[in-house]
Amino acid sequence: MNPNGRNFYPTQALELEERVEAQVDVEVSDSAAQVLEAIPIGHFIESMPVNLDPTKVGDAELRVELAFSDEDVAYGIHVRRSIAVVRDRLPAEPDLVVRTTSQVWKDLVTGRRNAAVVMATVDLEGSRIQLVRFLSWFAR
Repeated sequence: MNPNGRNFYPTQALELEERVEAQVDVEVSDSAAQVLEAIPIGHFIESMPVNLDPTKVGDAELRVELAFSDEDVAYGIHVRRSIAVVRDRLPAEPDLVVRTTSQVWKDLVTGRRNAAVVMATVDLEGSRIQLVRFLSWFAR
């Protein structure tokens, strides 16, 4: 028997005999909204290259700046030849600049908010068509 099993059975027996009380220090929440809020926006951005669908991109090239006002942070994403690269620095001449809050972006990329509603709330330099096209390249 492995060490976990050796510990589990005696602990269960002691709990049944009421000789020990299990202490739980971790509060678990099943709310999807709370889980999303806890994930740093950087993790969402860093996962974007993995979620890119190269068949949808084709030969397109797009430099995007994503700025999040609530966290005072910005990211650059360069999509070229069906590859997305997250940059440490912002693109010198971005084709598209999106300014929003991290929670709005998380809700958008996870499908929790309607894209049309989000489009009306983000500060955008570039066309909304470019943003829709950019978002369509990534799996949700």
